[in-house]
Amino acid sequence: MASYEEVVVVIDANGVRSGRVSPNIEVLADEGFLVLNRIKMEINEAQAAALTSRDVEARDYLTGPVVALLLKRENAYDTILTVKSQLDDVYASSDTWSTLRDKTIFFPTKPQLERTV
Repeated sequence: MASYEEVVVVIDANGVRSGRVSPNIEVLADEGFLVLNRIKMEINEAQAAALTSRDVEARDYLTGPVVALLLKRENAYDTILTVKSQLDDVYASSDTWSTLRDKTIFFPTKPQLERTV
């Protein structure tokens, strides 16, 4: 039985500025990815550094307006590796750990309050 996995894909500032958001989403949808959440935001240097801890060049193109997608699919990590060549100006989580890290940056959960009556 195949397992469903979540993956975070970020269309970087170059892709947002050049209009590559919709074409990239179409490619992902054609490959069977379900978009669970989508957000457009400005990413700062600290957030870009967290995503690309070793790749200094990648920080430059991630800094600025980006579109982050939370996707779900069976065998998402294997599929994103095969599809990545068809996508332009994207960063994608490579494993479960990086997906958790990326979700905290782009899709933080709101803290829940407990009330005692």
